[in-house]
Amino acid sequence: MKAVKFIFAATVAALVSSAAFAEGWSVSGNYRGTAEGFFRKTIIDSTNDSSETNQFQTFAFNGGYNLGTYAGFGPNRLRLNLNYDGELAGFTFRYQSGTAWISDSNIKFAQAYINLVDGLVTLEGGLLVDNHTGTDGDIGYAIADGEFGVRLNVSPVEGLDINAVIAGSGDPTYGFAAKYTNDAFSVVAGYTPSEKELYAGASLTAFEPVSAIGEVVINHDTGALTFGETVNVTLGSLGFGFIATEAKENSDADFTFALSPYVSYDLSGVITEGLSTGLDVAYKYNGENNYSVKVTPEVTYKVGAGAVQLYYSFIILRTNTTAHNETNVIGLAYKVNF
Repeated sequence: MKAVKFIFAATVAALVSSAAFAEGWSVSGNYRGTAEGFFRKTIIDSTNDSSETNQFQTFAFNGGYNLGTYAGFGPNRLRLNLNYDGELAGFTFRYQSGTAWISDSNIKFAQAYINLVDGLVTLEGGLLVDNHTGTDGDIGYAIADGEFGVRLNVSPVEGLDINAVIAGSGDPTYGFAAKYTNDAFSVVAGYTPSEKELYAGASLTAFEPVSAIGEVVINHDTGALTFGETVNVTLGSLGFGFIATEAKENSDADFTFALSPYVSYDLSGVITEGLSTGLDVAYKYNGENNYSVKVTPEVTYKVGAGAVQLYYSFIILRTNTTAHNETNVIGLAYKVNF
């Protein structure tokens, strides 16, 4: 991928030499984390016996208790975004800590671009992120995200993106996609011959107060299939909706599914500005005697660029026929944006 590296280096050099270089830069990000205490009981179904353990840990769902989508703000993490948006060229970069502060996976993308033909054509290179033709929902499918490569994107009319991408080395990832977006809806479809995967998605925002997203990913070689649905409804201070996925690993496998409904209420006009409460439920089914249920009431307080959330979760987890776990979790989550 020497050509990719050359394009990436040439674009960065063009940025540095630009007279407006300093004016186009922006920095953003956030830090989030959680402290949790939990009480866990293992119930042996055949004898009705149980064993119990008590302990306190300061992790953010890294121990497997984040079985749903909505409880807390997510794992302990620092995210730093660095962007330059210029008329001729630009650059986007993301650092994100995980279980380690310094590792090969901390750089999520580092992509430079050049605008050609008055912005009709955009050539991108580097550690890629698809800002054009990914799906909008929880699956968030995109071609070659996080791989080192090149993308050529064409925008013949407003709202329409058509592109082709090649990334990686040895057996490269390559594919093409198209997406149309306007104020009322968006539709996207793409195909990656290298992965033998076809994907498509649609989102609808025209009918307030409802927004809806649908996604599908199909592997025509293995028969793997994934569907995703997201629905959100906002009625004044009241919000509710759900995220759902249905998937099978191959043509012979059974479907597994996950459903995460939620309801929230903004208490700003009732108690104090920035205060809200909610209830989140998460159910995952991975086959007979393999499922999890999580129920989480929470209270969130937003102040300035940050927020804190106090929550309680009751979790049932079964992975076999003889026993299941019941866990009570109390957590305090925090998040600061910058």
